[in-house]
Amino acid sequence: IGLANSVAYGAPGKKFNNLEQAVLRIGLERAAQIAFGMLCGQAINKGLSPQWREFLWLHAIAVAHGASLIANKVNPQERANAYLAGMIYDIGTLVIECLQPGTLDLLLQTAENRGLKLGRVENAMLGKARKVVTHALLERWSLPSEIVAGIAERDPAAIDTNSLSAILGLADEMARSGTVLGAVYADTPAPFVLDSIVVEEYNPQFTALVSCDEDDLEKIAERLSGQVQMLRSTAQSFADAA
Repeated sequence: IGLANSVAYGAPGKKFNNLEQAVLRIGLERAAQIAFGMLCGQAINKGLSPQWREFLWLHAIAVAHGASLIANKVNPQERANAYLAGMIYDIGTLVIECLQPGTLDLLLQTAENRGLKLGRVENAMLGKARKVVTHALLERWSLPSEIVAGIAERDPAAIDTNSLSAILGLADEMARSGTVLGAVYADTPAPFVLDSIVVEEYNPQFTALVSCDEDDLEKIAERLSGQVQMLRSTAQSFADAA
């Protein structure tokens, strides 16, 4: 209801007072996405340090919404899969962190020491293990094979144009961009210094795999930044109410 009454969805001068009206306003698909996103936020509360908890949840939200927006542009039939896959895109990294606490701190410290970006360091240091863990876990959960492959495969040389893996890879880059992270942490302190996290430009190997030009990507990133900022505010409202 709060989301339906927010600036992003609310009609001027009109307030929605019940769940049915709210769902009609924002749409059933978006309502389901938001509910799933909130549930994922609860799930990662265990086994993660406080400074990583919110950051990773917001990143998952950003990848999911970004993947949905990109899919809608280049491969609409993958839109629903893209959102689901985006929310659990980092599941392998999360499992490794839970099994070996401090892994994420080590990755970030390595990125800072070497003047690299966190995403690049993560791919280099965790790539193979993350892929194995992701495959094993998602197959155990009986997810469709195309979603498992879409999430686990991150090697651009093995990814088809406009495929789920390509969409997710670019959405992950977008979620780490200054446009999105700058909007998310515009009104609140970031848990880390973002210099080692923010990417200045998208990985050209992924932009080449997705049929979007620079103008399209800029528009998607701007829309995404607004959505994630809005969801962050909504989640904070829920937390304050609790």
